[in-house]
Amino acid sequence: MKAMNKVISPEDPVNRMYKMDKRAKKIEVALETIPKEDQAVNHGISDFCIVSWGSTKGPILDAIEMLKKDNYNVGFIQVKLLHPFPQDHVKSLLKGVKTIIDVEANYSAQLGTLLNENLDRKVDYYILKYTGRAMTCTELYESIKKIIDGKAEKRQVLSYGV
Repeated sequence: MKAMNKVISPEDPVNRMYKMDKRAKKIEVALETIPKEDQAVNHGISDFCIVSWGSTKGPILDAIEMLKKDNYNVGFIQVKLLHPFPQDHVKSLLKGVKTIIDVEANYSAQLGTLLNENLDRKVDYYILKYTGRAMTCTELYESIKKIIDGKAEKRQVLSYGV
């Protein structure tokens, strides 16, 4: 008589736990194997530091150059990996930063939520634009300058081009 292979049901609790543990391990390995520069990039650190992701990079870098001309020093951390979130790497990049400014092209500040969940501190200011139009360096310059000068609301919503 031949031994029959047992078919394991996908609903089997032991099998489900095994598969979930296997998938979770892949996420842990991802942070170990993805190069740090593909997780988050430091474009300069200062007491005031922007943290952002995606299409905002260009206008942010241009606004920082504009601010430098007016003797304002602002850093920028570009997060490239959102899941798994590179918690330890981002924490190390933000070491010594006094004010975190989250800049995003969406209503809900998705990255800000991740930062608040994964850092030992909260985001200080949000600059958001959700008109469907790109941010401009000029509107970012004005918003960041307000923050540094202590004249800004915690949440600034940009609407240039509406």
